[in-house]
Amino acid sequence: MLHIAIISSSKDPAGVNIRNNLTELFDFKKTNENFEGNDVFEFNGIKNKTIKLYLINEDLIFAENIDKKIHADILIFASKHRSKENTPSFTVHPIGNWGKADFGGKEKSLCPSSAILLKNMFVELNNAAKGTDYEITIEATHHGPYVEKPAVFVEIGSTEKEWNDKENGEIIAN
Repeated sequence: MLHIAIISSSKDPAGVNIRNNLTELFDFKKTNENFEGNDVFEFNGIKNKTIKLYLINEDLIFAENIDKKIHADILIFASKHRSKENTPSFTVHPIGNWGKADFGGKEKSLCPSSAILLKNMFVELNNAAKGTDYEITIEATHHGPYVEKPAVFVEIGSTEKEWNDKENGEIIAN
């Protein structure tokens, strides 16, 4: 059985948007589990996979070693993306830092990822976002948190307007 954790932060409107869409669109059931005072939801609709939704109370990029607190084989962080140009976008990327760790993680430390998961998420984002004028990108790794299990970020960019747009959360959820 493959255990997948989708993690968002209560401080992140895009992550909450994605989480809300996942629970509305798919058959996620509330579990008896509680994480950081927040309900945990579970989806068992895919053979040999369990997907759980977690909500944390700190910024995702600073959730160091969260893989030690959550039982999962793969971590997917649902988040917001910022860009200097404020380009409406959907992004996926691995995590870690090539240099300094100004935005979480460890200095000069890359985290494991899954090339298959990154590719599949990128392809599916392209399919789900057809007809939008959003840029779909695979970013270079550039922030934390530091984890030792395969992890990826999936993000809505780049301003509060896009982060809070329900349709964008639905595109990522799908």
